[in-house]
Amino acid sequence: MGLKKYIFFSLLLIIAIAGYVFSLNSNDFRLEVFGQAYVLPIAVWVVMPVVVLFILSLLHMLFYGTKAYFEKNAFKKDFDKMSDLITARLSAQEFYHSFKTNEAKEVSNTLNQVFMTPSNAEFSSKDKSIQELASKIIKINAGEYVPTKELKLSNINPLMEKNLLNKLKVDGDFCLEVLKKSGNFTDTVVYAAGESLIKNKSITTIKKNLEGMKLDKQLAFELFKKDSLKHESFSLSKDEINKILSSLELTKNDFIELAKIYKKAFGPDEIIKFFEDLSSKNEEATSAYLYVLFEYEMLDNVREVLANSANDEYVPFKALLDLRNSGKHYRLDNLCFN
Repeated sequence: MGLKKYIFFSLLLIIAIAGYVFSLNSNDFRLEVFGQAYVLPIAVWVVMPVVVLFILSLLHMLFYGTKAYFEKNAFKKDFDKMSDLITARLSAQEFYHSFKTNEAKEVSNTLNQVFMTPSNAEFSSKDKSIQELASKIIKINAGEYVPTKELKLSNINPLMEKNLLNKLKVDGDFCLEVLKKSGNFTDTVVYAAGESLIKNKSITTIKKNLEGMKLDKQLAFELFKKDSLKHESFSLSKDEINKILSSLELTKNDFIELAKIYKKAFGPDEIIKFFEDLSSKNEEATSAYLYVLFEYEMLDNVREVLANSANDEYVPFKALLDLRNSGKHYRLDNLCFN
């Protein structure tokens, strides 16, 4: 029954009771309360409890009706926000808007702790914004690049990061943009840009962008290998190589690998001087210096270095020198050393 019908039939009932009682007895009745006398027709006194009950029931319905209205309105708003929450989680963003209902709060708390992504290419949703975003995510996960303006996400967002990595694979010049503004991108994207630069660009271009690159040992040695293949006036200078080396933690075997990389690119005097300088600054490079000396049969220099070493140091080189002294010629590459 609607509120209007309830009021109408309640008033009709009150009037009917009052009329019926009045038809039976039209006299007045006197009631004295705390010294105050009230004189009303008997019919009025009879319907008065009904009127009070009517008013109380009406207030009750108005209260819970209003409460239900606000709860329904809160639920509707939470439902609309839930769509925004799903959109935010699909795009790997935090959702900070508050919810009104306890149920929505619990769902929100759960969804904010999980990673969400479309399950497959057939993903569908009646919500247009969710459907459009899901389609873009599916493309990105498949290795395609989606224009950044369509995503409207920051460069540090995980989804955008993956999208930028995709762009690096299809746009050979994008790596230059990343390295020139490396502070605007994640370390992962900057590192990938460095990989792309070393793979696809000339040493001249690489040199211009060295400052923006994130070089670890693996990537640095890829750069050294490329530099050594066409070592010319535009190649890395000794200072540039030294600067890169100073940023890395290298073992003696790493330095020997470096010597192997550059032994054909540098002239004998050049590479000997280079590794002599390195060994004077870093003891780990001494093995590489000895390796180079052996390569060019600089045995007097080898003896000088080994003479100043402890008995348990550079044992493979000492063994190789003993073999040379006994007339047996072996190359260091044929020996096993640690």
